[in-house]
Amino acid sequence: MVLLLRHRAAGFATLVVMSVAALFVQPWRTPVLIFALGSVVLFVVLWWRSGVRTPALDRVAYADMALVPVIVAGLALS
Repeated sequence: MVLLLRHRAAGFATLVVMSVAALFVQPWRTPVLIFALGSVVLFVVLWWRSGVRTPALDRVAYADMALVPVIVAGLALS
């Protein structure tokens, strides 16, 4: 469980920095969205395969699942 949350925290921190940079550098937007999609999908896969179910992990996984269509829409519009 701790490994999954650490992975998510590190990925989120990296993603925030990249997202802020992409606000000012248009060519970075699509790669950042692809990175975001990979990050959320990877977390959900790791969560699912680990079999560990705690309220904290479940909340993060469900939030990530909800983000997938938003990120895909962003990719479609970019």
